[in-house]
Amino acid sequence: MTILAIDVGNTRIHFAIFTQDTLQQQWHLNSTELHHVCHFKAAMQHLEKTEDIESIVIASVVPRHNAPLALACKQLFKKEVIFAHSQKLKRWIHIAYEPIEALGADRIVNAFAARCLFPAPLIVIDAGTAITFDLINPQESYQAGVIMPGVSMSFKALSQAAQLHHTPFDHCRKSIVTHTTQAMQSGCYWAAVGAIESMVQQLKTQASFKKAMVIGTGGNMPSFLSDLRINIKYVPQLTLKGLAIIAQKERESLPILH
Repeated sequence: MTILAIDVGNTRIHFAIFTQDTLQQQWHLNSTELHHVCHFKAAMQHLEKTEDIESIVIASVVPRHNAPLALACKQLFKKEVIFAHSQKLKRWIHIAYEPIEALGADRIVNAFAARCLFPAPLIVIDAGTAITFDLINPQESYQAGVIMPGVSMSFKALSQAAQLHHTPFDHCRKSIVTHTTQAMQSGCYWAAVGAIESMVQQLKTQASFKKAMVIGTGGNMPSFLSDLRINIKYVPQLTLKGLAIIAQKERESLPILH
């Protein structure tokens, strides 16, 4: 089974081709560059054999991209897409979140993927535009989550306050710096590191999560790993892997026609 998995985030759109659960190919584009059907078609035109795609699953946190992306997939692959969201995934995982529709697609896909790959309880951290913490309790249910600003989001807010509106963010691990931009970069970086450590410690004060495995993913997680003083199992492409699992489960649930 060949699967096209698409993770639509606020900053980037990630594409991946899976054969069953094996990642074969991946690429990404800036989310701000894609708005119309033609843009999405161009982003996927380099696929060699579009007829091999059997299933397309999308997790999106940018609603304006959904319709043009679905149309582009239908025109290119002659397939309807599956949008992964909390209402769909509640067939396979109990979700104790109110309202259930408010739980972002990326968060529930990450949590579902982690639950399929590792034993509960779990704390799943996605360090991207925002830093999210999602909890799978010992009963393998999605229990709760926490959201905090990501490091680049914090830097953007700080740079605007300092009237440095066009200053790009870059990870700065130095703690002693003599330049304003680096001072802000360093402060935002170490604030994020400290916040992640503190939140994990706080979550683990709860009896249900005292022995929880901590799973880390997201574009900024590799930058944090060497400085975090907590044990984290890093799983790159967790969202994409979750989408591939969903595609397989959807296939298994189809009725058998005789």
